[in-house]
Amino acid sequence: MHRLHKTLSSVRNLLRQAQPGDVSGNITGGPAIAANGFRRISVLPARAQSSSFSAARKEWRRAFTSKIETQITPNENAKMFGTGSSSLIEGTDLTSHFYSEPGSCDDSPLAAKLLQIEGVQSVLIAQRHVTVTKAKDREWITLEEGIEKCILNHLDSGQPAVTAGPEEKKAERKAKEAGGGEGDDDLDDIIEDIRAIVETRVRASVMQDGGDVEFMRFNPNTGTVWLHLKGACDGCASSTVTLQGYILQCLQFYVPEVNAVKQCDANGEPLEGEEEEEEGEVNDYVGVSGSEKKT
Repeated sequence: MHRLHKTLSSVRNLLRQAQPGDVSGNITGGPAIAANGFRRISVLPARAQSSSFSAARKEWRRAFTSKIETQITPNENAKMFGTGSSSLIEGTDLTSHFYSEPGSCDDSPLAAKLLQIEGVQSVLIAQRHVTVTKAKDREWITLEEGIEKCILNHLDSGQPAVTAGPEEKKAERKAKEAGGGEGDDDLDDIIEDIRAIVETRVRASVMQDGGDVEFMRFNPNTGTVWLHLKGACDGCASSTVTLQGYILQCLQFYVPEVNAVKQCDANGEPLEGEEEEEEGEVNDYVGVSGSEKKT
């Protein structure tokens, strides 16, 4: 409501600029002021077709056709900005792209612009929403308008939010994870089961709250699954409950070999507070492709 009021005030100011005049004179191209102080205008004056009036009309139209719907998440530092029926990326409802560094946005002009806003830490672009995570010391009231305007301008431009398609991103991720060793068939089966559960059971649930989960690796010696939490899940106080509750129970129900679930970053490195395997233990990491091993 505050945003709409502000927009309408801006429209009125622009209309005043488009129709100059005073109580004793005439409006350029229009009739004189009547004795009772009211203008008798039957048609819009010539100046009403000026650039100022066009800008006012555009702002007015945008105020009533805006598709940006702000939604809170369990993470107070993350919000979802929905685009209604406007699709942002190719793929399915479970397709998403995560960006936390300006240098990693070569394939996303929208993420690059959002990360230029001071206070924005990460961006998760999904099919019909964008989850933006802010710095803890910033307030949403100083960021929301700029974020919404950035998304609206991008939608108006007609450019894709992400230039690389889902299959290209998937191939790129697999190429990065692939190693030179030969895979173990049993391990491959376990990993495929874990990945299938994460994709079909876990992701759909967390994406409803503006987050996402990516399976990074599995340690068969300890039965530990390492996951990268993104979007609203990243830094959320309830992420530990989600990991050790719903996600762990779901994985253990379908894959008995799973003993624990822990968080890691985009490179597969444990987050602060997440202990790696004890010293002296043989570390045997298997990536998503099932062929990467480090001993």
